[in-house]
Amino acid sequence: MKFLYILNLIFFIQLPLISGGWKPEVVIKNGTLNQAGKVDSLKLIAISSGMQPIAELGGFDTKMIIDKIDIPDESPILFQAKYKGATYNKMVPPAPNFRNKPIEIIVYETTTNINDIDIKSVIQINREEDSLRFIKVYIFDNSTNPPKSFLPQQAIEVFIPDSAQNLRGQYTQADSKMGIPLSLEKGNIGRKFDRAILPGQSDLVISYNIQSNPGEITEYEDRILFEKENGKVYLLNPPEMKIKNKNSSGLPEKITDSGPDGMAGLKVMYNNGIATIEVSGGKPLVKEIPSERKVVNGTIFINWINSTYGVLAIMGILFSLSFIFVYNKK
Repeated sequence: MKFLYILNLIFFIQLPLISGGWKPEVVIKNGTLNQAGKVDSLKLIAISSGMQPIAELGGFDTKMIIDKIDIPDESPILFQAKYKGATYNKMVPPAPNFRNKPIEIIVYETTTNINDIDIKSVIQINREEDSLRFIKVYIFDNSTNPPKSFLPQQAIEVFIPDSAQNLRGQYTQADSKMGIPLSLEKGNIGRKFDRAILPGQSDLVISYNIQSNPGEITEYEDRILFEKENGKVYLLNPPEMKIKNKNSSGLPEKITDSGPDGMAGLKVMYNNGIATIEVSGGKPLVKEIPSERKVVNGTIFINWINSTYGVLAIMGILFSLSFIFVYNKK
């Protein structure tokens, strides 16, 4: 699991530094063709108090030994390869058992057909003192055969309301142990998500606030832009909050009375991919108590997602509720 990897990484960072120069051997494999591959470029980034570029190399076939670059012994190194417009990341911790063997990076041919990708999504809403915290989680399951990376001809757009504040996004590629922060630049309708979706399961997590007082009804618009859904699953925290689509005569369908951390689960149908959502009720959640190093009243997502446990929990509950998703077949 991802949190175990983080714990292991912290452990390895405490190990003595590797003595002598490190000359990493990078081996490229094409996972689509199941043979030796090539890359268009390779970037090395040191992960120490941020991400610090070390070098950017040109393309090469099959393998390359890097021996003329000063690579710090004490930092994890991110190898970032590009092939046919897609980016592939491989992080190597500063430990001998990782550095003393070839670094294999698997690249893939690409597809532009989004119907090759299974997409699930969920929206969590937390009631805070003077706002609602929204967390949108998208799960991309790329099971193409033979495996290919999905790379759209133009950036996918995720809808974010104009009233959103404190917008943040993070994308974790399949088989990666590190989330990639996103800039989420404005597009034609929503915010641009311009990353390739690699074979396997990847997740996109977006967080933002909308101003809201507990005693008032808060209204905002939401849209389905690229998802293969005709509605959205909402998780409400606290569970006594109420939501409805103002433009729909039907009421949200209750999925569960007690979801993760006691949250209520509802399915809200959209009208032609558009909904005007009204949110009301619910008491503000109790904030995290740093001095006691614990979270109370189910507030794992009150602050921007800084807990790997939180991301894993929301992904787990999403798949456990997968039967509720209704797709528009194309």
